[in-house]
Amino acid sequence: MVNRNKDVKFVYVQPNIQVDGREGLFDMNEWILEINKLKKTNPDAILMEYDGDIVSARNASIEGIGGTEYGVIHFVRYRMERPAVAKMTDEEFDVLKLDDDTFIVEDFSVLFDRQLGVAMVQKNKFAFSASVMSQYVTEVRQIYRNSPDDGQIEFRPVINKHAFDALKSKNAYKSLELKTANIAKVQSPLLKGLFNSQKAPEGVNITFSMSVGQSKTKQLPREFVDEVIEEVKTEFDSLSFASVAAGKTAETKKKTLKIVETDPINLLQGKIGDKKRFNVGESNNNHLVAAVVQTEMADLFSKKRAQLIKNVATNIVMPDTVE
Repeated sequence: MVNRNKDVKFVYVQPNIQVDGREGLFDMNEWILEINKLKKTNPDAILMEYDGDIVSARNASIEGIGGTEYGVIHFVRYRMERPAVAKMTDEEFDVLKLDDDTFIVEDFSVLFDRQLGVAMVQKNKFAFSASVMSQYVTEVRQIYRNSPDDGQIEFRPVINKHAFDALKSKNAYKSLELKTANIAKVQSPLLKGLFNSQKAPEGVNITFSMSVGQSKTKQLPREFVDEVIEEVKTEFDSLSFASVAAGKTAETKKKTLKIVETDPINLLQGKIGDKKRFNVGESNNNHLVAAVVQTEMADLFSKKRAQLIKNVATNIVMPDTVE
């Protein structure tokens, strides 16, 4: 047998909390300390059901890794469904036999750097979405604070601010195109409305496009496209493609406006992330050891730190600002 490799992607986010109309960065280290107290007094409280499966923070701690203190969380999804299994030579499929207290597990790790207010999240398409993670963290916080309406947590992507500099010199749009990577993960009401307008069957990924065609004088409504662009910045995980054709307006001899210097601009290039290849050996089992992944995440985080500082330093709110 040959060694098998597994490519794993990571994204950088800022945990944001909204309370009574105020918002700021949320301190995940506080959450880690409180959830560990909750696990001792009421362990069932951290097991929550989403879409028929059970979600939990299996391990959460504050650790020094590579000379930096990180909040470390290992999230787990326990799948209730039993997948089918078969041998290559079998014509029939069998349901995987599991004991009543045994589940298919999908997991991923999160590192939180309190100094930056930035979390690094391991991507796992079979685990659960950022929106479920946000809801889980929110609900656990409500339990340990004994306050059902005490704030909403949201994990917002850290954006490379300079990736959108090309738009600053443009004041007109000729086309807009969006494609879903996972329609079920789209959270923006605006984007959901655009994709739902295509009336595609449930479970099918969708393309939305609008254009003024070959016209040099017509343009898309600027305020609308600007609003879509802002929504795209929060939907990197749910989109596979997002682009606008943008240009400048110039006055013709007949005193009318035409669009010139049009360029296609990729709206997904602003996402800050990483990728690491792991060797999982010769076994067909490709499950990664969480501790190994977390050590590699800390190494990637340290190398990305300077870039992260450039993109969060101007708008960072210290995590303890919002109680």
